Amino acid sequence: MSTHDTMHAQQEAAKEKTLTDKGVHLTKKSVQLDGLSDRNKTRMKDLDSKTKLTMQGVAGDKMLEQSVNFVELKNEKVVQGENNAFAIFGRDRSSHRMSGYGGLGDTHAGALDLVVGLASSKQQALTKVKEDVFVDKDFFADAARVYMSQKTDVDNNFVLATGSVGNCVAKSAIALKADSVRLIAREGIKLITRTDVKLSSGGPSTSCVGVDLIAGNHEFDEDGKRLLQPMVRGHDLEEAMKPLVDIVKSLAGVVFGLVTYQNQINKKIQTHTHTMTPHGVVTRESHQCKGGIPSSYVKLVRTTQSDCQKIQKKCKDYIINYLEDSGPGTFLSPWNNTN
Repeated sequence: MSTHDTMHAQQEAAKEKTLTDKGVHLTKKSVQLDGLSDRNKTRMKDLDSKTKLTMQGVAGDKMLEQSVNFVELKNEKVVQGENNAFAIFGRDRSSHRMSGYGGLGDTHAGALDLVVGLASSKQQALTKVKEDVFVDKDFFADAARVYMSQKTDVDNNFVLATGSVGNCVAKSAIALKADSVRLIAREGIKLITRTDVKLSSGGPSTSCVGVDLIAGNHEFDEDGKRLLQPMVRGHDLEEAMKPLVDIVKSLAGVVFGLVTYQNQINKKIQTHTHTMTPHGVVTRESHQCKGGIPSSYVKLVRTTQSDCQKIQKKCKDYIINYLEDSGPGTFLSPWNNTN
């Protein structure tokens, strides 16, 4: 093993250990050359050792690696890099030549597909193929892409949950897909819907739809229960909490007044006495209780009952005003949803 190969192996081992310590487990080697075509293997074999060092891809050098050939259609113009990266100008298609509106022969279906890693998740299977491999687009096996089309069924093409927004059919769309996607701004990020009164086709934009955040592409659970729920609007929720606090305060005042009077009664009951009489004759009323219980207690009971009925009505009104979707004070977004 050459000095270069030894250093490379050491670097690989150190990198793998670092990733493992962070809980990351690689499914592929960092450098995987066993899928090279016979032609490229022959080229590598015929190179002298000095030239091989310049073909390792280090510091911007060229690199021979496993790759595939793209099935280019007559209407497509393809700009291809040397490491499985493509810019494909053509018409709408998600896979084979008959797919999409381009395959149907529709007009106004221009498309631009920026893709890296064609057939990436199939690479291990393709290493067993000796001859050159030709592949179509694959929205599930390709590593990462930015796909834009003038006319497409973007949700069906990527098999996305319908959500509250619904599916885009025969409309312009842009899709980004990769193992991970990050939108990064040095200031702010806005997600804005319905900015124009007309669609790209020239037809009217008849409805305003919002934003769906759907984790795991799951709209329903195993029992068919819908997981997608309206998002909460913070300020509206804050306003909804204020009258609820007032209701609780009112209830606390009613209970406090009742407990105060009840405590006075309890004290009199605890300390009251009766004059003993022979032969089980009924005693007279307790003077301590009769004089100690406030004469307004009966009125208090009636007032407490009335106050409780008022609180019950307030609670009912609160539900209508704030907890019903149609209520004027609802804090649920009518447009934006998440699971």
